[in-house]
Amino acid sequence: MGGEEWAATPTRGGDFRENATDREHAGGPGRHRDGPVGDIYWTASTGAHEVHGAILAKYIALSGMSSKLGAPTTDEYSVPTGRRNNFVHGAIVWNATTNVVTVIYSCPTGPPGRTL
Repeated sequence: MGGEEWAATPTRGGDFRENATDREHAGGPGRHRDGPVGDIYWTASTGAHEVHGAILAKYIALSGMSSKLGAPTTDEYSVPTGRRNNFVHGAIVWNATTNVVTVIYSCPTGPPGRTL
């Protein structure tokens, strides 16, 4: 993603072009933008995706793009129990009723997912 395209990344939660910190990802190819209402992560293979709230807090606690999950592959979206983001190697799900955040890792040699 070129500088102009990255700078113009639209968001549903606010304008990430203002009051945002834009930096290269230290752990490998990709970019990360801290915004006022969430963060955007970008890689050439996944594109730009937003992460917010409790899901973002968990993702950061796991080391973000350097974690076993890798980069996000979807924007945060609604599920019947709350919100979810998918990542290269799994997902993070927030339950709106219980406020529990669940990390699901992909298992390439086993079942499709494992909940921790």
